[in-house]
Amino acid sequence: MVCQVCNKKKATVRVNEIQQDGSHKQIHLCDECAKQYGVSLKFSFNELLGNLIGSQLGEPKKGSKLKCPNCGLAYDEFKNVGRLGCAKDYEVFKRNLDPLLEKIQSGLQHVGKVPANIGERVHRQQELNRLMRELEVAVSREEYEKAAELRDAIHKMREE
Repeated sequence: MVCQVCNKKKATVRVNEIQQDGSHKQIHLCDECAKQYGVSLKFSFNELLGNLIGSQLGEPKKGSKLKCPNCGLAYDEFKNVGRLGCAKDYEVFKRNLDPLLEKIQSGLQHVGKVPANIGERVHRQQELNRLMRELEVAVSREEYEKAAELRDAIHKMREE
């Protein structure tokens, strides 16, 4: 598609405008015309990621300046950069990271691929965890027969 302003160069930018009457106007521009139009084409991926993360993260407790004792990364710096400094940061910033990770990943537990050599062990552990959660629910609901069955299944899995 050709730029709709200069009608010479290839259009690389699409601008969507909302008019005062609520209608939408779409303009295709080349890089040069886009600059004249006021569209900035320069952006830093880290800046973009930092802004996204910063908008999703909650503020730390008032008066607390969170900082990792291991790598020295401050929470505010993480919000701006969008990158953690070390593995300890997950613990230090846990309170603020957990809501963000839940939004991004739809949960806090990894459910992706598992290396083949440990896959069976991981699946067994996940099944054991599931049975233990069900046992807690059964006991809280006073479903003692179901709880006994679950207890036996847990013992059997542990023995294997």
